[in-house]
Amino acid sequence: RQKRIADMKEAASKDILGDVRDISAADYVEQVNKAGYGIWVVLHLYIPAIPLCAMIINYMHTQA
Repeated sequence: RQKRIADMKEAASKDILGDVRDISAADYVEQVNKAGYGIWVVLHLYIPAIPLCAMIINYMHTQA
């Protein structure tokens, strides 16, 4: 029982960043505006052919 409680406390203390998703303009309202209370959304509007944009996307994937 004590181990289970310790495991639960450890899991709760870890940062949970979520995931990275590509969405279309049609999905914007559903995915962003209706994300839910307390859910933070980070937008990265990008052009895949630009190297800096690709670098930022790669970084976001490693952090999520």
